[in-house]
Amino acid sequence: MSSTTARAIACPYDGSLAFDSDDTSDLFTLTNCAFSSGFTMSGNGSSNYDDDSFTLEVKVGGLKDGSLIYTRDDEGALHVSGTYGARLLTFRSNVAGKNAGHVSDVTC
Repeated sequence: MSSTTARAIACPYDGSLAFDSDDTSDLFTLTNCAFSSGFTMSGNGSSNYDDDSFTLEVKVGGLKDGSLIYTRDDEGALHVSGTYGARLLTFRSNVAGKNAGHVSDVTC
């Protein structure tokens, strides 16, 4: 975190989520953050002001362990890739506004 105005909140089931910013992005840090029972996330992410892209790289634990990368590109397409429970995961949505929310590729 880079500014002196960092804020942290408790996640609903455990851990914390901290917010900060720099000149180009909003910054996020998750520390054993659980939004549901049995799924924790620890890692860092950012949301870029210039192109509205988003990246979050986390280690996950709980019922299964893994490592995931969530991204939203400058066209609004969503991507999730990594491993979960020793299985490879890949998810891609179509570009936002063009069949938004449609799953075009999922591999488990």
